[in-house]
Amino acid sequence: MNKKSMHLIAGVLASLVFIGYMVESGPHEIFEFEISIWVIRFIWLIIAITNFKTYFDIKKTENQS
Repeated sequence: MNKKSMHLIAGVLASLVFIGYMVESGPHEIFEFEISIWVIRFIWLIIAITNFKTYFDIKKTENQS
């Protein structure tokens, strides 16, 4: 697998995790700290967007060459 495919797969998986957190309503506990579920959702959304953006940037660079 090349780097482009890995970013696409990571983006899809991060999107699925983000969607999975949409059904939760209470705070999430990480290392015995309670964090708002909206913070967790936002973090996974940023991870998904970043991976998709990187995928499309690599694809655009390949098409220009």
